[in-house]
Formats: sequence, structure tokens, C-alpha cells
Amino acid sequence: MSNFDRRKFLQIILSSSVLALSGCKSSYTKSIFRATSNSIPRIWLDHLPNKWIYKEIKSNKDSDNLFSNIDSADDLISIGDGWINQIPKDFLQPIDSYDFLSLKSKKSIDFIEKLPPKFNNKVLPIGFSPWVMLFRNGDKWLNRAKESWDVLLEEDLRGKIVFPSSKRIVIDISKKINMIDSLARLRKQALTFDDKNSLNWLFSGKAVLAIVPLQSCLRYLYRDMRLSIAIPKIGAPINWNILIHPKLSIEKMPIRWIESSFEEPLLGKLLSIGLIPPMDYDQFLKSILKLPKYYQDMIFSSKDSYNKSWSLAPLSSTDKILYKQKWLSSK
Repeated sequence: MSNFDRRKFLQIILSSSVLALSGCKSSYTKSIFRATSNSIPRIWLDHLPNKWIYKEIKSNKDSDNLFSNIDSADDLISIGDGWINQIPKDFLQPIDSYDFLSLKSKKSIDFIEKLPPKFNNKVLPIGFSPWVMLFRNGDKWLNRAKESWDVLLEEDLRGKIVFPSSKRIVIDISKKINMIDSLARLRKQALTFDDKNSLNWLFSGKAVLAIVPLQSCLRYLYRDMRLSIAIPKIGAPINWNILIHPKLSIEKMPIRWIESSFEEPLLGKLLSIGLIPPMDYDQFLKSILKLPKYYQDMIFSSKDSYNKSWSLAPLSSTDKILYKQKWLSSK
């Protein structure tokens, strides 16, 4: 064999080896699922197919942009609806809505219809949690709290309420209070605006009431009998967890994993920690009734409160200005 033939033969062998190795690598490569902390409960993550690996999206102290920590090559991402406006342009590929017809409900359709057109068929809502009133030794106010948000203006609650940091949520709640200057009155009731540390304020006894997502607090109720929850009959703002499919991913959506949240035993477990799949009330009521009585009253005890709860659509530039002006004028 000549030197030329030998060299060509070795190149062919080397090329074949590289192709074989790359083929092995692709067959063993894990699909990456990224999510913000606590957005997807561990009991649900444990049901991910073996080919998927979960990686938490870490917060970046140097940036308020969540997507500065997200790789465009990730295969699936879960975020809260408050981050929607940060999704980079041309970052998403369409989600085949036909595959997820069973995941649609009046609540999820209402949420999707409020999104800007650029997100059509590119955002999949997979669960939500309502903002609730969490009391510490709150028997005195509980019955009224189950009726409306007006209870927040009780004189003996002044300086004892922890409100969300989000001005938008506080303003939306004020609109449900039947009183002139409700936002200004509401702000005077605040101990602080700090939902990240709201439970610490309650446990320390410095606060009597905190407004928090149900998913962040329901698990503490069986540990601390001083705590109680109220969702007003007139409804509550809700936070959605959504799935998005990055454009560079070639992986298919894990349809069966998503649909498992609609079925027992996972459905009951998710409800018991305050995450509600996109189902109509009558669909998940049977699962709620299987939970201990103590929890049943904490998770939309009435169909009315469920139907009247509302999604928070992303604010347009004009809306942001209007909300800011409303906040400033309420001092």
C-alpha cells in the first residue's frame, strides 16, 4: 500500500470513528429542563422521563434579566408569567397546541388571550397559584376575609400587613375594595412591601397578615396551627407557571409528563401544595374533596371564588406608565 493510500485509509477510519462517537453522544445526551426555583414542585419533577435532566435557573445578582442565565440551547423552560416580557426576540419556537388540547380550560384560555400576539402558540400555561391572605392568629378577621378584600382596611390591622413587592398586584387588589381612595388607604395599612420575606415577618410575630401565593405557604399550615388562609369569594389575582420551547431545541415536548398533572395521584399532591393545573373547577373538585378537610377550605372553597379570580396580563408600555402614575398619586 502506498503512502497516499495508507494516509487516505487512516483518514477514512478516523472520520468513521468520529461519526460513531458523535452518534453515541447524541443517544446518551440528556434533554435539559430549566425552571425557576420552586416553580415546579419536586414531586412533579420526580416524574420527568429518564432522558430529561432538571437544572434550576439561578438568579443573577448583577442583572434583573432572568434570561441572562438561560442557554438558548436548553430544551424546555418553565418560568412565572411575570417574566414573559423578558423573553428575548426570536427565542421561541411554536408549541403544537393540538397536542395539548386536554390542557385547556377557561382560565388558561383567558390568560393566553391576554398575551401579546407575538406569543401566539408559543406559551403553554401548566399551572397557577392564587394570591391569598395568610393570617397568624387571624380568627377574628377570617370570615370577613373569605367574603372580600375589604378586610385589609380594618383599623386593627394597620401596620400589621405584609404586601407583595409588586405594585401592580397591590393596585389590582385595591380595585376590588369598595371604598373611595382604596389604594391610598391600603398603603397606610402596610407594615412593609416584601413578599420574599413575608413568612419571616409572620413567624416573628411582627405581622398578622401577609398576601402571598398559595403555593408558597400551604405546606406550612399543618406545621403551624396558628396559620389560616382566606381566598375571597370575589376572587384573587393568580400567578401562572408557563412552559416555553427554545427555538434551538430539537427535542419534543414531554406531553405525557405534562398531562400527568391532570391525573391522580399527582393531581392531588399538586393541589395539596397550592399548585392548580389548568382545569375547570368541576374537574379538580373531586380531588380537592379527597384531601383532609383542613386543606379543602384553603383551596378555592367555592366555585365563585375560582371563576372570579383573574390572570395578570403583561403590561404594555402605556399600562406601566398608568400604573406608576396611579401609585405615585396614591401617597
